[in-house]
Amino acid sequence: MVYNKEGVIEARKLTTQLGYSKSTLYKIISNGGNVEEKYSHPKREKKLDDQQMQIILNIIEEKPNLTLNEILESSVSMGIPAISHATLHNYLKDKLITLKKSHFMAEKRKTCFHYKSPIWSQ
Repeated sequence: MVYNKEGVIEARKLTTQLGYSKSTLYKIISNGGNVEEKYSHPKREKKLDDQQMQIILNIIEEKPNLTLNEILESSVSMGIPAISHATLHNYLKDKLITLKKSHFMAEKRKTCFHYKSPIWSQ
């Protein structure tokens, strides 16, 4: 037991040594020395294990110019379960692999300033 009526000083020493805040000390005192562990969510299971991730990294190493779609298609054809683009992106980001962005430029508009009009050529 951390706290009893005479042990407020001991509770204060304990919380100071462990680096807890004053609010934790007051909570210990108000609960009569009973300390409850905070609830934490259970850890989620990974969608890919290390071996599957290594296969994806090998695919990228062989062809570094692949898009996310092509990487996903290649990995599924090798027996790796299908995952979303966001999941693959997060895995690659965690492995410090940068992705190049492709930008598609629209075709230039054909306005009167880009070609000769029959009216202006006179």
